[in-house]
Amino acid sequence: MLDFPVVDGHFHLWQPGRLLYPWLSPDAPPPSFGSADAIRDEIGFEDYRLAMAPAVDIRGGVHVEAGCTDPMAETAWVTSQAMPGFVLGHVVQIDMMNESAAGFVNEALTDPFVRGFRMRLNADRRINPGGVAADAARYTPAFAAMEAAGTVFDLSIFPGQAAEAARLAARWPGLTFVLNHLGWPRIETGQDSFSNWRSMIRTLAKHRNVAIKLSMLWPIDRAWRADRLRPFVLEAIESFGPERTIWGSNFPIETIFGKPGEQIAVLLEILNEVDGAALEDIFRRSACRIYGIEPAECGVPSGTAPPALMA
Repeated sequence: MLDFPVVDGHFHLWQPGRLLYPWLSPDAPPPSFGSADAIRDEIGFEDYRLAMAPAVDIRGGVHVEAGCTDPMAETAWVTSQAMPGFVLGHVVQIDMMNESAAGFVNEALTDPFVRGFRMRLNADRRINPGGVAADAARYTPAFAAMEAAGTVFDLSIFPGQAAEAARLAARWPGLTFVLNHLGWPRIETGQDSFSNWRSMIRTLAKHRNVAIKLSMLWPIDRAWRADRLRPFVLEAIESFGPERTIWGSNFPIETIFGKPGEQIAVLLEILNEVDGAALEDIFRRSACRIYGIEPAECGVPSGTAPPALMA
């Protein structure tokens, strides 16, 4: 396994007893991964640490919004759980269709743990195929505020939205975009193919302000078989480079398909010819640099480049 401290670029926690997550409700339609019964209860930092401890030495991570109806309450709860020895960043849910979205950006960034924003452009029913493009003009105030603040936007899209995402990256060169979950290639359901996914990856990788998360691989293969995952993982790293690739556990959702240690072992089997420096980029340095997490506190040597990808 890995012999250095790790920073997790994508994980979730939730508190359904106090906050509202509609998709976790017992009477909600099943999510795309199937039944949520195994992860429906409250999941806090201690649950996360216990699950990850047998696999890696976790020193920090980026918590990503989990669909809570009150993003600022979710932020307050998550950041209140910050633990000694764990450097935390948080990505807040934002509704860029709201007229006050730009103000929300500035308000959220007053919390020192907030490192970025996410609006699921591939899941919001108001967006494609609802007739609104992922790069709609109505998002301009929010993106302008994010760019001015030098923050990050977690880019949640499907391969068919690649052209819209590329226009966003070109329109906002001072904003860092992080493509979530390897670009959501829905291979098992037949909605995407390796070819159309690779086209998206190569298109977006041309933009130096776009990075990618090596996370949530179950849409490719729920059994997490190395031979099925290998071409996707290697293509992503070759296109973006280790310095723009961020590993994320996607805890706890990914635990439905296996234990974190087993999944990391599969990734290391795929990456067996990747050198140690590149592995450190993928499993810790890239997340620290891109999300602006204090490098020294998560086991990264001083002198690390600033968050901007374009430098």
